[in-house]
Amino acid sequence: MTGVPEYANKRRHPRVDVPLLVQYRFGALEELRTEYAINVSVGGMFIATAEAKPVGTRVFVQLTTRDARHFLQ
Repeated sequence: MTGVPEYANKRRHPRVDVPLLVQYRFGALEELRTEYAINVSVGGMFIATAEAKPVGTRVFVQLTTRDARHFLQ
């Protein structure tokens, strides 16, 4: 046993450790929520939320690096 969860070996894209400030909202009028992502991949990023949204829900996202030098909306 390597200590790596079995599902991690089934990912199509490797995860990269990049601390990102993630601000997101589900509606145009909703306030931004803020979380940190620990890692990302070409296939996406997981953001833990208090409530599950249906597949296909539009999410507005802003990403900022910890040093605030890079920003993507």
